[in-house]
Amino acid sequence: MNIAGIAVVFMSLAGAPSQDALPPVELCVWAVEAQQEAGKARHFDAGLEAVRPALEKLPYTTFRKVYTTRTKAPFEQETRCRITSKYTLILTPLSKEKDGRIRADLRVEMLPAKRGGPPVKALATRLALQPGQKIKLQGLKLDKGELIILLSAK
Repeated sequence: MNIAGIAVVFMSLAGAPSQDALPPVELCVWAVEAQQEAGKARHFDAGLEAVRPALEKLPYTTFRKVYTTRTKAPFEQETRCRITSKYTLILTPLSKEKDGRIRADLRVEMLPAKRGGPPVKALATRLALQPGQKIKLQGLKLDKGELIILLSAK
């Protein structure tokens, strides 16, 4: 490679935004326990207004707010949210795409199966968060119902 080629490569690298230079992702998290209770009218706890449209089509009668938070998630660092005594959400923003989506690794861990053992991965995925839209995670058991986690990024 000649000097002109090296200069072009260097200039293109210098113009590429570093993920370290990006401001942290503003993250909103809601955790809801959904239950089907025979003979009960549909009920949504106070504080679930922002996520009610995402919950309305689900086949449950009671939606109880378990956890909510607004936090900042720095790029390439784990941000932990202790959802319940049993579940912890861990989000690691990886990159910001040209269209504004945030690529992130997400996992939900449960308490260790054996005391002193490693946490159990209940869910692990890579996703793209579109700012302003909510992502819904389902399928985790909680007490008498299902744990539903909703995420939104700004």
